[in-house]
Amino acid sequence: MKKTFIMAALVCVAAIFASCEKKEPTALELSSLPGKVTVKGYVTFVAQEKDSGTSIKDADEKAVENSEIVVLAGMDKDGDAIADAWTSYKATTDGNGFYEITLPCELGKQIDEVKVQCAFVGKTACLDADNNAHSDVTADYFGEGKLATPAAEGQIYELNVTATPKVLHGDFSYTI
Repeated sequence: MKKTFIMAALVCVAAIFASCEKKEPTALELSSLPGKVTVKGYVTFVAQEKDSGTSIKDADEKAVENSEIVVLAGMDKDGDAIADAWTSYKATTDGNGFYEITLPCELGKQIDEVKVQCAFVGKTACLDADNNAHSDVTADYFGEGKLATPAAEGQIYELNVTATPKVLHGDFSYTI
């Protein structure tokens, strides 16, 4: 009986080893591991305001509140040190104009260029052809900030953007 039990145990152990498959170790590649680059900052705008009947001045910077912005991440794919493959992401500013976005970046790689852009329609002041100041003129605002150095995986970068009026509407239809 004891011999039968030992034989049955040996057969079970042999069956277990026979059913095992040998797995070859695979190489771990850096490009298969997820990484990230964090970019954050403030988005503001500067309008002009009427100072007197014939002059305008820059107003204080104000936050671009609760607005969607575009974040572009450029990678150098062909080795010429120029970002030639761009990926677009969206972020939203909070009530203080602050945004933060985490961009994917392969470990051991870098994002060669980051641009943050905002565009919106707002109000500004301007002078007409007779040098009379007008307030509440509708304008297209645009701002872009660029990260000067390549963004390395795992790093946090600050990139602030200030938008200014670029195109006036109505009787003031010209580009600033």
